Amino acid sequence: MSKKFKKWLVLSLVVIALGCLAMVSETYQGRLIVVRGEVTSDDTLIALSANAGDFASKPSVAINLKSKSGVSKANYIELSFICQDTDNGDASTFTYTVYAWRSANGPAYLVCNGTATAGTQDVVLYPQNGKAATNRWWVDTLTCNDYWLKTIELGVGAQNSLATLAIDALGYKWWAVYVTAMTDTNNVTVYGSTF
Repeated sequence: MSKKFKKWLVLSLVVIALGCLAMVSETYQGRLIVVRGEVTSDDTLIALSANAGDFASKPSVAINLKSKSGVSKANYIELSFICQDTDNGDASTFTYTVYAWRSANGPAYLVCNGTATAGTQDVVLYPQNGKAATNRWWVDTLTCNDYWLKTIELGVGAQNSLATLAIDALGYKWWAVYVTAMTDTNNVTVYGSTF
């Protein structure tokens, strides 16, 4: 092999390697979609001990988040919340519980639960349709009791920014978020995205 050919070969391999690295490191973010629309009263949690969590019994509120968000190859999901009340939002609190199911069978998996508190960042326009929102605030404080197979990341809503849960979906397809213990809250909307 000539020196010129070796240099060309090495340069070609470096370019290919950099291209592969760029493809691997690129993140595809799905659009923000409604996971639960305006929950107005406390949900009844799934009775896992009473065989209510099997795949065939999964609730109508369970959605295929990957399919709905438009990024089928994504493996992380991100959840965020808004509250509606009539007095600045910052007193609005509730608890949430997240469940997941595999793609075609098996039991429900209790992923996490915790508390949420609204901040003072207004929801100006609804993400799903661009319509004006009134008396709705993004949640900026979350706690999380993590029961998942991998650590759940909390996006902390510092300075009244958005607080989120980032969950490695591990191939689980169906997700449901339940809302309970609403205080000073008329309703809660849950948003999700994939990446």
